[in-house]
Amino acid sequence: MESILDTLEDMEIDTKIQQKDGSLVIRDSAKACFNPIDELVDITIMIKMLLQRMKKLNKFGLTVISDMGIFFHRKRIFDLICHESRLSLGSTLSSVNGNKIRMLCCYQIADFASVTERQKQQIFNTHSKVLSYEDVYK
Repeated sequence: MESILDTLEDMEIDTKIQQKDGSLVIRDSAKACFNPIDELVDITIMIKMLLQRMKKLNKFGLTVISDMGIFFHRKRIFDLICHESRLSLGSTLSSVNGNKIRMLCCYQIADFASVTERQKQQIFNTHSKVLSYEDVYK
């Protein structure tokens, strides 16, 4: 979490003010995706909570950045596919209410290379756009 804050501060984003006013929320992937007894958590619950917070703060958009590495670390590829589907549902849920929401799912190249072609396609099907490292850093 500290490295995320450092990166944002390097970009001259005042993370302390945004954390204090509730407009910046950072959660550890392991805690956001799994409960204390290691069961997959429904991510749409957190998205609904963040959308409610967004309204209270009079904000007009929500960005969720999800590090998918925890699923590979725990060897939980089936849960990864379920999580991706729920993220897609969360995006649909917010667009129905007219809110702007962006979902960014981040993968390590080596992790993503370890899943089957069918699993990759299932993941791709939950996203409207897929960017590779090369697309971002041209």
